[in-house]
Amino acid sequence: MKAKVSRILCLSLIAVLFLSPAKLVNASSTLTPASTISSVPVPATLAYDPGKDEIFAQTGSISGNAFVWVISDNTDKIVANVTEGLACAEFSCYTGDVVYDSGRGLIFTAYGAQGVGVGVAPLFSVISDSNNSLVTTISWNTPGNSQYNWPVQPTAMVYDSGKGEIFVSDVHDGNVFVISDRTYAIVATIGVEPSAGEMTYDSAKGEVFVANYYQVSVINDSTNKVVANISVSATSLAYDRTRGEVFAYNGNSIAVISDSTNEVVATINGISGGSTSIAYDSGKSEIFAGPVISDSTNTVVAQLPAGIGNIVYDSGKGEILATTSTGIDVFSDSSSTSTSTTTSTSAASTTTPHTTSTTSSSSSSSGGGGGIPEFPAQLGFALLVTVVIVMSYVFARRGVRIGK
Repeated sequence: MKAKVSRILCLSLIAVLFLSPAKLVNASSTLTPASTISSVPVPATLAYDPGKDEIFAQTGSISGNAFVWVISDNTDKIVANVTEGLACAEFSCYTGDVVYDSGRGLIFTAYGAQGVGVGVAPLFSVISDSNNSLVTTISWNTPGNSQYNWPVQPTAMVYDSGKGEIFVSDVHDGNVFVISDRTYAIVATIGVEPSAGEMTYDSAKGEVFVANYYQVSVINDSTNKVVANISVSATSLAYDRTRGEVFAYNGNSIAVISDSTNEVVATINGISGGSTSIAYDSGKSEIFAGPVISDSTNTVVAQLPAGIGNIVYDSGKGEILATTSTGIDVFSDSSSTSTSTTTSTSAASTTTPHTTSTTSSSSSSSGGGGGIPEFPAQLGFALLVTVVIVMSYVFARRGVRIGK
């Protein structure tokens, strides 16, 4: 009798620990594209125009021209293409960034000759979204500009809706150039040595965050001065207006920066399969960066396929568009969920009050695993069932003795 009851007890405990209805932490699922736009030559950069529900995709061409393809987000079909000014007739064109100016319904693009010192200064195109035509080309000899104050290799651009300006980073000389969207002249040059890379605009604070190798610089758009340097390495940035945070991505991890303190409040480690840029999905409050991250928990809830390049969020359709080596993949953001229990590459978010806004603080993080039961909930359930089994065993023993 003892042996039989003992076996029942052991088997019950095993069942409780591994088969109970408590949640499991599973590996994140890989999203599948809802569609693929393969009719567009492989684009370098993308911008979403919410005013027209269109995607602007810029490509370079060995023919000497750069092109911008206009795609309807309703049909995923090309509705127009714009030939930019001749920039590099005998050279391969390089393409910088594309940005949408909501104040004027314009698209700004940067492009030029491949490499530095080939004798062709980079240019900026201004495209009207009302008729998808070239409005003007901005160059060093545009009134108000100077060849001695002109970007050598423009890399990233952001639109500052509060000032009606375009911020342009120059990866070659470590400057950020500010261009008026009305006069098309450079109105300020801001040094962010050693190199100015990807950027994001914080509309709540009126600040521009710039990634420059080993730190992220914060520029006040009223003074055009650097007001903080945060010791974080980043290759791409995204602003989360819901939580007032900037996500700084470097391919292997993501630092979460509070825009109120300009300090790191969390670090998400173990990032894999990352893209070359990241985007914030305001509809789902998620960050797309290869992994899809919930901004409320700083945990990975899904994964994009490998080989993703530039990413842009389409707020009109709730979709993520991502460049690949063959075209543009379109993902529905309903494929992921912020309520998922997936934490395969999660980090603990610890927010601590700080008094300084010029340097970053260390952040606490913890790794996660896949397929392991959540033991706190399991343990309570196991103890409860164990008590029931033990009591049953005691009563059974007492019954045996009485029977004797």
